[in-house]
Amino acid sequence: MEITEGAAAARRPLKDTPRHQLTRGLMRTLNVINVNYYRKHNPKNAGALMKKKKKTPANYVFSDTGEETFADGRYIVRGRKLGAGSFGQVVEAHDRATSQMVAIKIIQKKQQYTDQAQTEINILQQLHLPQQHDATNHIVRLTDAFMHKGHQCLVFERLGPNLFDVLRGTNFQGISLKLLRKFTRQILKAMEYMRHPNVNVIHCDLKPENILLVSLGHSSLKLIDFGSSCLSRNQIHRYTQSRFYRAPEVLLGMRYTAAIDMWSLGCILVEMHTGKPLFCGYDSTDQLHRIINVLGMPPRELISRATPSFRREYFEEIMMVEGNNQWIDYRLKVHKVVPPKGVEVIPESSKTLAEILCSADKYGTANHPPEQYEALLDLVLRMLDYNPETRITPSEAMQHPFLMNLRQLQPDETVRIV
Repeated sequence: MEITEGAAAARRPLKDTPRHQLTRGLMRTLNVINVNYYRKHNPKNAGALMKKKKKTPANYVFSDTGEETFADGRYIVRGRKLGAGSFGQVVEAHDRATSQMVAIKIIQKKQQYTDQAQTEINILQQLHLPQQHDATNHIVRLTDAFMHKGHQCLVFERLGPNLFDVLRGTNFQGISLKLLRKFTRQILKAMEYMRHPNVNVIHCDLKPENILLVSLGHSSLKLIDFGSSCLSRNQIHRYTQSRFYRAPEVLLGMRYTAAIDMWSLGCILVEMHTGKPLFCGYDSTDQLHRIINVLGMPPRELISRATPSFRREYFEEIMMVEGNNQWIDYRLKVHKVVPPKGVEVIPESSKTLAEILCSADKYGTANHPPEQYEALLDLVLRMLDYNPETRITPSEAMQHPFLMNLRQLQPDETVRIV
């Protein structure tokens, strides 16, 4: 005989029925849920709740043992950090397969940085495809790549100090013109190779920190950090380059070419010889003001090609009339830098580029005659041409008198860095 729920309920006390059991304490439960909901959604409690929630660190955290192995025991890392940035960190490691010291770049466990690292891997593999090319001697070599506990890792040959370290070794007095020539020719060789039609790579972040000596005390160097790089035909970032070395076409939101790397190099040459950054803007607007203060206003044609929002941010339009002719000209908007408390802003230079170069401590001393500064000035001015289409190319720069009028150092020749 089938027994219905109602019949069963009739034969037992009310407190034992399924309905009573399921709903017993319901109001108390709902009240607790209600209190918790409003506690969580009260802004006053947001900070406390965030503190309670334990976040997984994006950066790789080393154990307290002081030694770890990567890639199934191939690499031994003893915790010596070589550098760090928004991407993650770089550590020194011993490669047990080759008995060589290497640098492992450990990427943050964030998708955007993992994707960026994959771009760097692809570009470096492409750059080193024709291994017989001499210019690849001036581009860092990627030797391995793997995942470690969710972190993308890139393994590079172990190099020496970067050019900012070299500059610091001079107490920011700058390097000699002779050493500057040696460095410049090597960088230009790498840039010429990257511009080859079969390669077409734009570095997008040339600066002293991304140019490393192969070893301490020697002048051979290599370009590193291709994490922001792109192919000429496939620009990933509309806004790129470190601010001090950012080309005007990037500041104006225009499409860019490999010529932006040449602009960066022009800034680097001045900094490496004088010991001070040429254009050290506090923000993008201040950066453009500093460039214009030294080089004058960009051509009207260049400004008119800028992205409208960028153009309106930096310039105001002026209607010019001369007889029956009318045209639009541009005037730089007034910009006042208001840095946060405690942040020091270096005053804008009131000097021309010629005056900046000739104010270098070495000007007029042995091996630094005025005519060499004239040649350097001409080269830098051509590197800092506002028009990217007429800016000097790496091939042209290597034939420039500044780089041709002295005996070149041999690659294995020792150079005193301090």
